[in-house]
Amino acid sequence: MFWVHAHFIPNASIQMKVENPSFWDKISLTFNSLVIGIGASLIAAYMYSKLT
Repeated sequence: MFWVHAHFIPNASIQMKVENPSFWDKISLTFNSLVIGIGASLIAAYMYSKLT
C-alpha cells in the first residue's frame, strides 16, 4: 500500500509514515473502505436504474 501514500501524500508525510506506520495504515484502510463503499453504491445505483 506504500505506493498509494506516495501518490497522495507529500514527501514529509512519507517520512512520518516510516516513523509511525500504524497511523497511516488506519488512514489507508479508511481511504480504501471509502473508495470501495462509493464504488459499490455507484454500481448498485447503476444496476437499479437498469432494472427500472
